[in-house]
Amino acid sequence: MGSPTARAASLAAQLAAATGQEPRTSLAGDRLRIEVDLPESLTETACRVVLIALGTADRYGYERVNGHQYVWADLRQEETEQR
Repeated sequence: MGSPTARAASLAAQLAAATGQEPRTSLAGDRLRIEVDLPESLTETACRVVLIALGTADRYGYERVNGHQYVWADLRQEETEQR
């Protein structure tokens, strides 16, 4: 497994390619979070790519608020990168 930063870049690129949306990346405490908005419809192939990409994260989820939907993925930072 690569560094969290490299994993985040790879994950963000996969999500961008699958959704056509620009992922947002943030740092919070001991984790990197990547979020990407989901378009109204995704092809079956794009859905699979999103799910496979999310499966590489330490934690992931789906949110729907007022009709707006997005997925998120958290990657823990390694202790050596926090120093």
